[in-house]
Amino acid sequence: MKNRVKLMEFLQKKHPIWGYTPKGISDPTLSIELSKLNAVGLVDFEGLTETQSKNIIRKCLTELDSSKLWGVRVINEKQLIWLEEFDFIPIVVIAFEVKESTLSTLTTDCELLVAEVCDFEQAREKSSWADLFIVKGFESGGIIKEKSSFILLQQFNESGFPFLIQGGYGVYNVISAFVGGALGVVMDGQFYLLPECPLSNEVKDYISTLEENDTYIIGESSEYKYRLIGKIANQAIRNAKDIEKNSPVADDGSKLFDIIENIQADSTFFNDTNIKHAPLPVGIGITFAKFIKDEFGNLKNYLIGLSSIIRKQIEGISKEWPFSKNSEIAKNLGIEIPIIQGPMANISDNADFALKVAENGALPILALGGLMKDEAEELFSQMKKKVSPKFTYGGGIIGLEIMKERREDHISLLQKYEAPICLVAAGTIQLASRIKKLGFKTLLHTPALSLFKDAMKNNIDYVILEGSECGGHIGTQTSTTLWERILQHLTTSRSQITEKVNIIFAGGVGDEVGAAMLAAMIGNHLDIISPAIQMGTAYLFTDEIVRSKALTSLYQSKLLNSFKTEIIGTTVNTRARVLPTVFVDSSLEKEFSRAKDGISITERKEAYEKDNLGALRIATKAE
Repeated sequence: MKNRVKLMEFLQKKHPIWGYTPKGISDPTLSIELSKLNAVGLVDFEGLTETQSKNIIRKCLTELDSSKLWGVRVINEKQLIWLEEFDFIPIVVIAFEVKESTLSTLTTDCELLVAEVCDFEQAREKSSWADLFIVKGFESGGIIKEKSSFILLQQFNESGFPFLIQGGYGVYNVISAFVGGALGVVMDGQFYLLPECPLSNEVKDYISTLEENDTYIIGESSEYKYRLIGKIANQAIRNAKDIEKNSPVADDGSKLFDIIENIQADSTFFNDTNIKHAPLPVGIGITFAKFIKDEFGNLKNYLIGLSSIIRKQIEGISKEWPFSKNSEIAKNLGIEIPIIQGPMANISDNADFALKVAENGALPILALGGLMKDEAEELFSQMKKKVSPKFTYGGGIIGLEIMKERREDHISLLQKYEAPICLVAAGTIQLASRIKKLGFKTLLHTPALSLFKDAMKNNIDYVILEGSECGGHIGTQTSTTLWERILQHLTTSRSQITEKVNIIFAGGVGDEVGAAMLAAMIGNHLDIISPAIQMGTAYLFTDEIVRSKALTSLYQSKLLNSFKTEIIGTTVNTRARVLPTVFVDSSLEKEFSRAKDGISITERKEAYEKDNLGALRIATKAE
């Protein structure tokens, strides 16, 4: 590995944006134009023949002088051998498991030998030969693992490894990568609508229709996963779903790589004659392509404009730290610091814990969703006895219709005990509006742009943008992509915003690094938003949560010794992030077995909920 300081000095001479050509396209114009603009262009050999790949290298060597930085991505040993015809290629990205002895025989000289990895463990294994790492977040296309870009940044920040980050970046979230320690950001589909990208008009028209949910992940509940982009009717995605249904990837991880090999062997990707049904292993950032095209027009304007935006973001948070004590949103909520303790079922239903949260300046939210009326009444009674009236607190309710009777009891108790704040999870705009009319300061989960727009239209007091990094029940968008999408919308709607929008950001923020990354991201929007942070999981690691008996020491010990999570409920559209345990393995086995047996989704969902009923209470309370 090269000396980190020298590597940083070397890369700082270039624009920190790296970009890939579309898979299957033999025209390297996009990569070449990036390099000419002093950024770093990369050509992806996936989907290309040997002749096409070698012709691309010759063109790059001809059109780019030695001061420009460019490179190629190889996905197997065969493609690595193709490079030996050439004396020098500035960057070689190794995107497969390779023996160090194989690399030692490579006759092609290069400035940087880069390893593509999906987590820290992979980076550590390849650190003996890699000069630099491209770290692929969950938002990336193709092979991915469970951790999002936002989480990986915080992990690699402490590692000392030099790295770039890939997955889910657009415009306003790019700065968070640099705050998190990345030396650059790797793009792909974000640039595919720009004039420098040589895709046909037909393909570009298709890309312009892609939205946030136009993606499918093969093996979502397994360690390795594979992301494809496309509409629900996409034949490649439908084929993958059929394969998974008959032979779930979660049962056997090797099946995923069999599916991937079939895709790689038979596909021309973006060069497919029927793009609507092609397998497109590209990152979710491709859904930002239209905004980037509309906002900047071309590649040069994007790179210049991005630099200007980053300067403004830095200036914004230098003048006004968004999460300071007694901020505007904190005052409005009656707390000292703009931090909301997220409701945690069977955990934040404890008055002693709520008191500790309040005493330290944040807003405690009682998790009422799973409580019977008498249990909730007892909790409110304890709050009245133990928590001084000078402290503000709120209650979290569940908006699902199945919870209607219990929810109405919770609303009545919130009124009876005069709690001023109500947080609505999994609820509708209509429910939130009704809660607001009852006199509560209303906090509503809006995990998608459409919900956020409706909340703004209906003047909901506070919106919570909860990324899928959160624990428990989650949506499909990570913090990096959800927050970027909302910031893009606020940018285009800026002239229509007459007063600041109260936004609570949730998902993956647990310490000063995460908070700084978020602060930088919103630095250019502080004139139109009043921000706060919601944290739940971070509280699970505190001494107070165990001393108050909101959580057992055994559960906390399990958390401290865990380095990954798993997602259950994917087959019944009820995703939940949990710790991996024997119980979870059993739950997943049952979930996929029912899908394989062709049981209706209604029956499967009921069985899934029955499997997991009471499991969290047992784990957290040791009951």
